[in-house]
Amino acid sequence: MLINRPELYQDESLSSYLYRIARANYSTIGVLFSRFGITRADWLKNIFSNDQVTNLSVHLKKNKDDLLRRTYALNNYLWHDNLDTYLLRNRMKFCPECSKERVYHRMPWGLEPVSICLRHRSLLIDFCPSCRKKIIMDQFMTGGCASCGFRYLQTESISILENSIEFEMQREVQAALFQSKSIFQELGGLNIIQFLLLAKHSFYLLEGLPAFLGRSNMKIRIFQNRFNGVYLNKSSMEAYSYTFWMYKDFPYNFHYILSEFSKKPKKKLYAHKKEFEKLLNLVDFYFVKTAYEEFWVEELEKGTVRRDLSIFKQNQQLLVRKNHFRKEEIKKLTGMSYPKINSLHNSGQLDISLKKKGKTKQHFIDKSSFLRLYEDRKNYINKKETAEILGIQQGSISQLVKDEFLREVETGHSKQKLFLKMDVKRLLRESRGVFNPNVEGIKFYQVLIKYSVNGLSIVKLLKYIHQKILNPQLSIHNGKLSDIWFRDDEIIRCIDILKQEKQRADGMYMQDVMHFLRIGETKMKRLMESGQLVPVKIIIWKDGRKRYLFNQEHVLAHKHSYSNDPVYREGR
Repeated sequence: MLINRPELYQDESLSSYLYRIARANYSTIGVLFSRFGITRADWLKNIFSNDQVTNLSVHLKKNKDDLLRRTYALNNYLWHDNLDTYLLRNRMKFCPECSKERVYHRMPWGLEPVSICLRHRSLLIDFCPSCRKKIIMDQFMTGGCASCGFRYLQTESISILENSIEFEMQREVQAALFQSKSIFQELGGLNIIQFLLLAKHSFYLLEGLPAFLGRSNMKIRIFQNRFNGVYLNKSSMEAYSYTFWMYKDFPYNFHYILSEFSKKPKKKLYAHKKEFEKLLNLVDFYFVKTAYEEFWVEELEKGTVRRDLSIFKQNQQLLVRKNHFRKEEIKKLTGMSYPKINSLHNSGQLDISLKKKGKTKQHFIDKSSFLRLYEDRKNYINKKETAEILGIQQGSISQLVKDEFLREVETGHSKQKLFLKMDVKRLLRESRGVFNPNVEGIKFYQVLIKYSVNGLSIVKLLKYIHQKILNPQLSIHNGKLSDIWFRDDEIIRCIDILKQEKQRADGMYMQDVMHFLRIGETKMKRLMESGQLVPVKIIIWKDGRKRYLFNQEHVLAHKHSYSNDPVYREGR
């Protein structure tokens, strides 16, 4: 039976109280463990089960809820599954000034984010000042280090200035921990869980940067500043202080840190950047995401980073915000060469400014001037795009230009001449005919294949379409030239026209002349020998045979002059 029950102090942990109960009843803490089924590990961590606390409350005649509040049950302080890492395990820290008043373990001393005693404005001590061994609960309660015998009451305090960023940070953090107040009210307010999560990811930005809180010759070491694998309390205080400062005067300080962070070696920068950016996926930190994106957009404008940075790959819309493009971006977007870009600048079509970064010169192109040019570029297309719209082979485009169905124009967008898209679409619209779901006849490319020997080409087809000799029909709505159908009789008519055109251009073969004059071969030879009809061209085949071509006008004139000649009639 526990006869003596000492006073339970307001901020005392249950482990501390159990130690004092054991001493007050002339017993060791081990005896108390056995009686209540408590392990030493539970006691050192100040974590007890519900049944253990229930049993203790009965024997100690104390309110169960009050005793439970004095343990590090996670739902007392840190309501998150992963935040048990913020509890000190098998060790503790203490305020030398508090211990001189009364020796007992205060609840805040077991929480990693608490690093300062606000009442005495002193740093909490987590290692023996003499031998640097970690401080354990029972050694603290007995008053001395088991390794070197140092008496903890002799520990000198390390004062923290009340107007320092460290003290301000601790005041905010402890108010959030113990009074459920918010941190950073100007940012909408963060609870303690949100702040710790913010700090966890922000450490990746801070790690390795030059110390800016009064230690200009040192670097911030958060992940490396440990002793015997344990995070030092002083290092913890500094890490949280840097984080706290970073989000004060937001986003000015935040952008300053990002500016320093961007100077890290690439390997570390990309690794740490990836870890920090995990924070941006959480809705609670949208304000951080916005300021973070703004910073990198500004850096892109300055030319210090490239558009292939992960932040731009994840959100392509960020690229819309910038006011300038670099030369290489324009080349990639448009295919224009650097001399062409310079030529557009010299002609006043592009505004280019020069910026120097060390020995490197960077050219930045004004976004508005580029967009004007780029929008105008949409009105023009090249040969390949023209062929795709018309539904014909690219090689046929040159013939359309030669016969003036299309007109090439010089622009500032390409070395090659281009076509106005509206002209190409108009040609298609005027050439493809009408839609007929029951169309019959022969298709566009079948005509070209079948009658190419007769000289029927794309240009000839378009010519006859525009002369209304051919009346094309479409098998599908809004089709291309390749979707056109023609009537067979109209195609035959075109073949006859081609034949006549060829005769006028090249001449009439002797057989055609004989047929036209209605004479035989003997009469034909007599006319040739007499010089009345002389061939304008003689074609000799490989086998030696000859083909004679006669000028069509001479043949017509001959027929007109000698139509009543008896010799002519005799020849008939």
